Amino acid sequence: MRPLVIKKSWKSLPLEVANVLLFLGPAIVVLYFYETNVIVFILLLIYMLFVMVIGVYVMVYLRRPNVLILTDEGLKLDDKAFYEWQDLESYKILEETVRNKTAEGDVVNTTYTLVITLKNGNLLRVSTAQLNKRPKQIIAAFDERKQALGLL
Repeated sequence: MRPLVIKKSWKSLPLEVANVLLFLGPAIVVLYFYETNVIVFILLLIYMLFVMVIGVYVMVYLRRPNVLILTDEGLKLDDKAFYEWQDLESYKILEETVRNKTAEGDVVNTTYTLVITLKNGNLLRVSTAQLNKRPKQIIAAFDERKQALGLL
């Protein structure tokens, strides 16, 4: 089977672009509508460059590394650790719900974490918050891969 690569999602990109534009807006307004001296002009340009560099870093480079790669040989995490299928004892999605009381009412935050138990007893925890696959799809991919290899 072909390797299945699970990366960080691009769903939050519009919000991140809006955030960069929000921080660039005041500097552009000052440069366009107000007469500034050279020092203020240079400082505003440096500020705009800094905001753009941070924005590109957040939008592109934080999404580059693969979080999970499922291959016929095993599981690769974060481009570092590799675990063979025989080393994995179990895997599940842990759902944690936190309720916070605010003045507006109750706020419920639910987080999903992929928990992988190794045969040596170690636990691997991978947040599924911004991945391009839903938690159920990740478990289904694990099951499909192990079933195809006859390990399930």
